[in-house]
Amino acid sequence: MKRLILGLVSIVVILVVGRLSWVLVTGTGMLETYEPKLADQCRSLVVAPGTEDITADGLTGQVFVSADNRRSPKNQPSNGIYMFQIDSPERIRRVSMDAPIDFHPHGISLWRGNSGERRLFAVSHRSTGAEVIEVFDVFSDGQLSHVESITDDLITSPNDLVAVGPRQFYVTNDHGYSGFKRTLEEFLALPVSNVVWFDGNKGEVVINDLAYANGINMSPDGERLYVAEITRRRIGEYKRLSANRFQIMQYYPQRMAADNLEVDEGGEIWTAGHPDVLAFLYHSKNAANVSASMASRINPISGVTTDVFYNDGTLYSGASVASHIKDTLLIGAVFADNILLCPAK
Repeated sequence: MKRLILGLVSIVVILVVGRLSWVLVTGTGMLETYEPKLADQCRSLVVAPGTEDITADGLTGQVFVSADNRRSPKNQPSNGIYMFQIDSPERIRRVSMDAPIDFHPHGISLWRGNSGERRLFAVSHRSTGAEVIEVFDVFSDGQLSHVESITDDLITSPNDLVAVGPRQFYVTNDHGYSGFKRTLEEFLALPVSNVVWFDGNKGEVVINDLAYANGINMSPDGERLYVAEITRRRIGEYKRLSANRFQIMQYYPQRMAADNLEVDEGGEIWTAGHPDVLAFLYHSKNAANVSASMASRINPISGVTTDVFYNDGTLYSGASVASHIKDTLLIGAVFADNILLCPAK
């Protein structure tokens, strides 16, 4: 019996070590070769600490930036949603003036109704531990007006969302566990995160078995849902059979841990993320530690991914979003107080 137990323990240890080794090798990008790209052609726009997500309105030229000072646990006056016109970025201003006091925006999504009305949705991690989706009306000048705060028992670890109605959206839970289990989930790349559909009244899990679900977005025609998985370094394309039923169509492998996803007017997917996840982890602990940044565009028709930006972290660390509007590539980062405006064709 003792030999049997020792044998089983040995097998478990081998499997865990093997799994961890695979995660570390793929997560650090040590099997990839990266060359600098585009960074020297970009200009910096100072916004506020933590420019984690960016979404652009191709019709109005307005760009919205989610900013939260993640290195400070306290509520900071700089936290909020910022906006500028793509043709005059120097006129950037905070537009979430009536947001709840405990507002810590993360992923954001802009929804436009058939009559032209607009709403901006934002994931917010309140300092109390509450996970909330804040909803704002968007006026013609880009100013926001807070409408409501949405919570649901299934929205437990929200990261990003895509709005599809005045109070309907899909949201990613990037983790399935908490505490020590959460650490194991990350280092073993356990597929226990998910996507939740909120129909305006209640939530429902619609996609399961994801490994660190992160960015989420939708094709312009609403027929495809795109979901990024950090630890699997891929983006999944799902056919939308109904509001709560999906069928996986294909995966787009990435040479980085893709973070947020943006879809431009032409239907191309833009993403940014971390070629070396361990370096990003060190960067999250100390700003002095640099973390390489990368951005890519994906053509869903051809299935081709094109790397459009790379920097080793000395210029820009911890990129988390790439958004495209009017021949401009906008890049934001988890901790940076600025975004990059780069030429894009």
